[in-house]
Amino acid sequence: HDDRGPVLGDTVGRAERSRTGKAVVFELVPGERYSVPAAALRAVLARAAAFAPVSAILPGSIPAARRQVPVSG
Repeated sequence: HDDRGPVLGDTVGRAERSRTGKAVVFELVPGERYSVPAAALRAVLARAAAFAPVSAILPGSIPAARRQVPVSG
């Protein structure tokens, strides 16, 4: 039973470090953005922690210039 939809093998977004380097920002294809503390993500990847906190980045908190995402296809 797969309730996540077709994800394997497809690109569904991108990840980059925050300007301060203290977080990783995930941007999904629909435009949703999430932030995870870099230290917490490292702990999960090292299996020192079971989870990392994830915070949604609300659209109003992103300057208009950064909201524009080029689309090609």
